[in-house]
Amino acid sequence: MELNNKLRTFLIKCLEDAIDEETVNPEKDFALLGLDSITVFEFTSQLRQAIPDVPLTIFLECKNFKELQKYLLLNHNDELTTYFSKT
Repeated sequence: MELNNKLRTFLIKCLEDAIDEETVNPEKDFALLGLDSITVFEFTSQLRQAIPDVPLTIFLECKNFKELQKYLLLNHNDELTTYFSKT
């Protein structure tokens, strides 16, 4: 599976876990999905499994799932490749 698909699957799982939902619509903005300070912390903690230095302000920079995925692929491609090669 290519990196983009692995990242998408990983992010959806992290988001579902953070907001305690079984299914999440990744097309919605994070604010509409109910992300608050606690769930943002949960989501960021899970992201840091793959990218230890992901900025804490990531959700201020990225307002939705597509922006986050694009940001991570552009700025953390090497870390993601390494992480997903181990999983």
